[in-house]
Amino acid sequence: MPSERKAPAADRRSDPDRWLHERLAWLRSTLAPDRSGRCRPYVLTPDGTIHTRPDGRWEDRRWATISRDHERIWRIVRTSGEKPRTAIHAVPVQHTITVADRDSRTRARHARARLGQLRRWKNDVDEAVALGPDSWDTHDFGDTVRTMAADRARWVLVRLLAHVQDGRCAGCGIVPERLVRGVLCPGCNGGEGGGFGADQRESQLTTYRANPPAARFAWTYPGAEPNP
Repeated sequence: MPSERKAPAADRRSDPDRWLHERLAWLRSTLAPDRSGRCRPYVLTPDGTIHTRPDGRWEDRRWATISRDHERIWRIVRTSGEKPRTAIHAVPVQHTITVADRDSRTRARHARARLGQLRRWKNDVDEAVALGPDSWDTHDFGDTVRTMAADRARWVLVRLLAHVQDGRCAGCGIVPERLVRGVLCPGCNGGEGGGFGADQRESQLTTYRANPPAARFAWTYPGAEPNP
């Protein structure tokens, strides 16, 4: 069976530059490339995991059939010299470090861009909190939100709602482990959708529907037409 090699556990999301530095060093240690870049054969799965065979049995292999198990982890099913004709997921067996190196740099670049994006979004939240909820029902604030991309607006509004609600569920008032959609705890969110426990929470949800925390601000997501 192939051995699955995992890179050092530096957090790519919070420190992509450090992660890349450690990842590249780990790749060279694990794959042992020569001056031309040729290295131990390996398979790079879509999640960025490197799979190798310590016994060198992949030297003449060119393709690997992969699949995801019940935990959604990519595994090697088989390897072959020719590309499988019927395999749904087939990836090359790599013999140079180039692909692994390029994949690592791409992942770091995306993480760096995402980190910068989240910092800008957090600034939106901090500035709105500093102004206070009384300013959020103004046309200026509403226009600002409507000009945001949908994912940015949702990220910002969810956190502003959490601030208004003091981190508590708007339906039952408890402090959930995490807010769902920035408004309801998992139990009330399921009840709102008619799921398990809906009957037991109906009175609380009726109050929530009649006067949800965001009603006073008349927020709309980008692309949505405001109610007349």
